[in-house]
Amino acid sequence: MKKVLFVSAVVGLMAGCNGSDSTEKYQNSRNKEIDVHDSIHEIDTKDVLIGNYAHLYILDNYLFILDLGSMENMLHVFDIENFNHVVSGIRKGRGPGEIANGGSLVIDEAHRRFLLPDYGKNAVFEYDLDAFLADPEYYMPTSRMNLSRKQFPSSLQYLNDSIYMARSIAPTGNYGFHQSIAKWNINTGEYTTLPYAHPAIERRRTAFAASMKYGIYVESYYHHDLFTICTLDGELICNVYGPKWDDRTSNSMSYYGTPCICKDLIVIAYSGKKRFADENSDPTRFHVFDLKGNYLKTLDVGYKISDYCYDAKHNRLIMSLNDVPQFAYLDLEGII
Repeated sequence: MKKVLFVSAVVGLMAGCNGSDSTEKYQNSRNKEIDVHDSIHEIDTKDVLIGNYAHLYILDNYLFILDLGSMENMLHVFDIENFNHVVSGIRKGRGPGEIANGGSLVIDEAHRRFLLPDYGKNAVFEYDLDAFLADPEYYMPTSRMNLSRKQFPSSLQYLNDSIYMARSIAPTGNYGFHQSIAKWNINTGEYTTLPYAHPAIERRRTAFAASMKYGIYVESYYHHDLFTICTLDGELICNVYGPKWDDRTSNSMSYYGTPCICKDLIVIAYSGKKRFADENSDPTRFHVFDLKGNYLKTLDVGYKISDYCYDAKHNRLIMSLNDVPQFAYLDLEGII
């Protein structure tokens, strides 16, 4: 009996070390790969010229394509049903209604509006969807909140009328900065930093997605083979480590893109390639996980993915590609 108990204890200890407990998941093999290259459908933007590395968002029945590098219209709106062009607007500059140095769009479905931070004017501007669509050339947004240079959000997600989930940036000198996940009160400007941060990561460079429905957020690491699932209050649910996990402080590798919560699944673009090498490090695959971080499958797109968003109405991924075609979508019905 003593021998059995001893063996059981050793096995239990080994299981904990290998990360099979509920909070530490080590996945040494992710080989359930599906080739979906032939299922990719091109989106033709016709004569609307959009630069590389555009960002994608969905609000109501519209696909928003944000081209921050454009010297003319930075935002292009397309009908989500047929991808016909609807309007373009928001010019670059420091004049009224213009954006000097734009950030990521923030979608507010509940009020049919979107927000756009301007780090040149140190303000967050609010746009009413219907008013913008009616007159994009002369529409004047509302200044919703001034931004501090000491701490500011680099990406935001709407939770309620006052509170947004934020990737918070606090500059630490001429070049460095500290990044954290926080709740940001857009009415007061107050940040509440969420408690969990992986203890082995010295320099945090991440993206996140939150789900009010499931009460979680997923934080993925650009330069570590790691993503984390937490409650919306920042309590750890689990760390998920990929085959190339290490805790080195380096930006030489590219790993994850921004998480998408697609129905009851987590979908994240994955590279696993060296940056600054001859080989392009843009991801060409999506890893698919359940909400507990368990690996399910890999979708091999075969194109270089620069950005993507989930179209819940049609259950598909819409992608901006550093490739030909430039924009495309993948129907997920029957695939995941």
